[in-house]
Amino acid sequence: MKRSPKAFVWFTNKLQELGYLNELEIEKALSSLAVVKGVVSDEFYISGYEELGWFLSNKLSLIQLKTFALENRDLLSDDRGDRYFFVQALVDQPKFTFSDRIDLIESMPERLQIFLKRRFINPEL
Repeated sequence: MKRSPKAFVWFTNKLQELGYLNELEIEKALSSLAVVKGVVSDEFYISGYEELGWFLSNKLSLIQLKTFALENRDLLSDDRGDRYFFVQALVDQPKFTFSDRIDLIESMPERLQIFLKRRFINPEL
């Protein structure tokens, strides 16, 4: 399945438009991948989504992340599954307790919750 560079670029623009990350923060988050241009030219979309998720998760508090997830469920569940890696990275932070992770996962799009629960709570779900 061919991934779309337009979808990744659109997503980075959407994060800026929503005010969660600015252009410099996106460049910083993706610096190890040669910024957006490198992600697109090398087709490292999953890595790009992960880097953006880790960066945003470090920037925002748990309450802000939950609000972001609840207000942007469609945005997070779009794109044939690639954005799952962004969502997973939001949850995959050492700063979160087990109960923090459960709360955050419950804020995520329903179709992704089962995968997040398997990854972070119980692999046998």
